[in-house]
Amino acid sequence: MLKKIMLITSLLSLINSCGAAPTAQNIEEGKSIFNEYKSYEKTNKDLKLSSTHGGKYVYTFINNTGIDSFKNKTYPYKEGTISVKESYTDSQGKNPDNLYVMKKMPKGYDTENNDWYYAILDKNGKATQEAGKISSCISCHKISKDKDYLYGFN
Repeated sequence: MLKKIMLITSLLSLINSCGAAPTAQNIEEGKSIFNEYKSYEKTNKDLKLSSTHGGKYVYTFINNTGIDSFKNKTYPYKEGTISVKESYTDSQGKNPDNLYVMKKMPKGYDTENNDWYYAILDKNGKATQEAGKISSCISCHKISKDKDYLYGFN
């Protein structure tokens, strides 16, 4: 019983701190992406400093659905495109941190923001805060509207 109370308290704390807890669907989506992203193409050979992701060093991975658009700079990206930024707290890539995920959803998901889904996962693939239409992600990615909201290093 005490474990249930502690779990409920933790969940309520999470909801209050980030606006909305990840839904079961978002959690499953995050797990799926976490299990697959290493098979995506890595777009940068060396770690790059990302000031927009907490000053962390990142590798960016893009799945087969979106990699040609990324390389050829042809936008918008196709539905199903997934981009994952694998972050590290150090420039040598020895201290892994969060994964920053974007997925192009079906038309109508979020038309105001080109139908992108956002999630932040910890280094073990668990959602760290709200997932879906994350306002802090959207506000930064809107700057790259001409590239369909996706930043890159080339």
